[in-house]
Amino acid sequence: MRFPAQVPSPLAGRLGPQLSVASAVLMALSLAVLRPGWGDLAAVVAIGAGVLLVVAGLQVLPERSARLGGVLTCFAGLGLTGPLTEGLATAFTGIYVLVFVYVGLTQDRGRAAALVLVGLPCWLSTNEPVDTVLLSRIPMVIGIWLVVGELLSYQTGRSRLLHEMLAERADRDALTGLFNRNGLPERLAALHPEDALVFVDLDHFKRVNDNYGHQTGDAVLADLGRVVLSVTRPGDTAVRYGGEELLVLLPRAGSAGAERFLERLQGGWRASHPELTFSAGIAAVGGHGGARALELADQALYAAKHAGRDRWENGPGGGRPGPGVDPRAALSGSGPAG
Repeated sequence: MRFPAQVPSPLAGRLGPQLSVASAVLMALSLAVLRPGWGDLAAVVAIGAGVLLVVAGLQVLPERSARLGGVLTCFAGLGLTGPLTEGLATAFTGIYVLVFVYVGLTQDRGRAAALVLVGLPCWLSTNEPVDTVLLSRIPMVIGIWLVVGELLSYQTGRSRLLHEMLAERADRDALTGLFNRNGLPERLAALHPEDALVFVDLDHFKRVNDNYGHQTGDAVLADLGRVVLSVTRPGDTAVRYGGEELLVLLPRAGSAGAERFLERLQGGWRASHPELTFSAGIAAVGGHGGARALELADQALYAAKHAGRDRWENGPGGGRPGPGVDPRAALSGSGPAG
């Protein structure tokens, strides 16, 4: 399985400048201890300030460009410390590991391996002069960079995937597989005039629980969720509103599209449970807005129930019955009367 490896953008946006500042401070402190004086210190401060300015400026670019650009800028700044600090830059090579920490936290898996090709020449410049002892350290250095970058990228991806799975579960009804009411106000507010709402309610569902038990009732609701999902279009949103009552948001459907959805649902539901009918109410969003359309769909559902069930109504007044089975014949009174 390939895990996504990007952390949320606010964290990624803070990490770049913070690591740049931390690196510049560490380099300045190292110089102050190893060789007191202003020459090397001024060079390091100038390089660090330049890197920080570039990294901060990159934040206005798309996230991927900013993150990758910040890494390349840090590599370039570290590489310049070699020729500009007269042999003291070897004290700063540990900062390369910090850069690969950032790569692991903000880049996809495999990116650390690619950036080794960029970081290695800069590392050699930082550690000049190049000799056989330095070259013998290259495999170990590359190994550390890859372990840090790839392991963090893998773990970050797993954490992100787990977060997304938990977030989806929090928004889903475990029994039906439909959305629950979390976020429903926002979904209603986002509806457009050409959209439609449909309320669906199983007829006399209480008789299923009373006569066959709640386990059978749960199985019926699970089947209802499965059938609803099988007849919705991409972009439609089906919500378990409460009990056996479902709400379906139908973008760009209007009343006519909502009726076509109910015809598909009726065909699929009869194939699964011919003994149990449903009633429904339709409301086009129009100029009402989503919240008011929800009330109108609820009123239409009530009108369908009052008119005899096994039908749907289109808004307050007007509508047509579904051609369902005779509700009086369903299970002869021993089960749901439909």
